[in-house]
Amino acid sequence: MPTVTPTYPADDTGADVSDYNLIIQSILAVFNGNIDADNLATSAITTPKIANDAVTTAKLADANVTTAKLADANVTTAKLADANVTTAKIANGAVTPAKLTQRTAVGTISAGATSTVTGLNFQPKTVEFYRFANSGGTAMGYGISTDEATDKHFAVSAGSTTTVSSTNSVINSTGSGTTNVAGKVTAFTSDGFTLTMTTSASLTFLYVARG
Repeated sequence: MPTVTPTYPADDTGADVSDYNLIIQSILAVFNGNIDADNLATSAITTPKIANDAVTTAKLADANVTTAKLADANVTTAKLADANVTTAKIANGAVTPAKLTQRTAVGTISAGATSTVTGLNFQPKTVEFYRFANSGGTAMGYGISTDEATDKHFAVSAGSTTTVSSTNSVINSTGSGTTNVAGKVTAFTSDGFTLTMTTSASLTFLYVARG
């Protein structure tokens, strides 16, 4: 509805009540449930004049909710469409091991004594051990321990002779067939594992821990 522009009786002329009633009725017709944009001043609707929960999606122009209008930590998982977080939206160095379903850590460990590996940032579920043959005749070996069952271990050492164990996760055999290294994982901790040696020697194994 347009704005009201009443016509008043001219000066020095007679006027009836009905002349003024017309003016009042015109104003009331605008105010009584009919105030539109034509009769609102620019920037005249303030926050206290808007009822709670009264601004619907249809009232928001497309592409008009800016970053500054979002409170920190207020975009929840439920508000993200599936498969819509792309690689470009992830900051470099922002994905930690704790955010990965399958986590892996690689390192070396000495078979010279019982030792504990820490600082993996996850609890391993399996640990594999590798020993590579060298020119000195050291046997090649592989072993694994898992926390899915008690004393679930396997190891093999292959050189001049081959030795297989179902109770150890690291073993090494000499050329004569003597086992000079034997041990197994006895604990999976919150950030590592413990390798307990029953027979020790100064050999180094590569480990791959997965969680």
